Amino acid sequence: MPRVPWVDLPASVRDWAERSLGSPVAAAASQPGGFSPGAACRLRLADGRRAFLKAVSASANPHSPGMHRREGAVAAALPPDVPAPALLGQYDDGEWVALLFADVDGVPPAEPWQLPQLGQVLDAMAELHRVCTPSPVERVPSVADYLAEDLSGWRKFAALGPASPQPDDPADPHRDGPAGSYQDANGGPHQDRPAGLHPDLLAGLDGWSARHLDRLAELESRWPAAAAGTTLLHSDVRADNMLITDEGVVFVDWPHACLGVPWFDVVAFAPSVAMQGGPDPEWVLRHAGSADGADPDAVTAVVAAVAGYFTRQALLPDPPGLPTVRAFQAAQGEPARAWLRRRTGWR
Repeated sequence: MPRVPWVDLPASVRDWAERSLGSPVAAAASQPGGFSPGAACRLRLADGRRAFLKAVSASANPHSPGMHRREGAVAAALPPDVPAPALLGQYDDGEWVALLFADVDGVPPAEPWQLPQLGQVLDAMAELHRVCTPSPVERVPSVADYLAEDLSGWRKFAALGPASPQPDDPADPHRDGPAGSYQDANGGPHQDRPAGLHPDLLAGLDGWSARHLDRLAELESRWPAAAAGTTLLHSDVRADNMLITDEGVVFVDWPHACLGVPWFDVVAFAPSVAMQGGPDPEWVLRHAGSADGADPDAVTAVVAAVAGYFTRQALLPDPPGLPTVRAFQAAQGEPARAWLRRRTGWR
């Protein structure tokens, strides 16, 4: 969905931005990337200064204003040593929510990923996690609480009932293995289907996932304990949520900040690297300082949760105002499932 240009924002938002910045806007350039159905504008002011504005309306997507509100609360609490843009102001009239940040003179990472730049990003993530342990921001939820609903994809599939065997991808070397058994969170067998889930979703599963669905659901159930920690996580690290500057890497877009183990950010980031032409997720994990000493079984549980999330999200209808996000999730699901196959050894 195209970004909303500066000139098409409500006059109330534009007037607020210029009052907050203390200067008229001389030029505004919409920025590509990301999935917000709102505005993302680099502003050049009449006095020569620069700023960045993001704004969204509830009519474009009912959930996006809440994300902007949450990002504003997190950004306001981040200390100066966290490599993130400084928050300059917040606007909220109930329909439109807008945030003003200091402009970052940087560019997104090159695509496809280049190893020196990826190494720079992984080093920057390790430093980010060092600065953010323990969390410098109060009143943020644990990653287990914040993502409890999202990272339950395999269990949601399993609750629909047994998956019908699907043809294998001819390129899939992992075939013809036994399926395990699944116990739900209460220790019992499959329960009634949760409201809002349709069994047709099961038809979209690849053969490996369908064969091992119960085992995947059980493995996924271990991720909350595996990811527990006191580090402030970004929890949405991707190429479009960072900028490379002369001084280093700046991490932008913090609406999903929560508490957990540092390597959670690495595991969640790794499938997007593979999707965008970089090395496979295991390479990313091995070269990430944030993952030094990580327990392999704990990592595999979180990999299962991330793979289940992308697999299920890719099969859902497009959310309002976000027509490209499902394809983006599907493209990350493929390397995430391949990573999970290798770590489990299930055939």
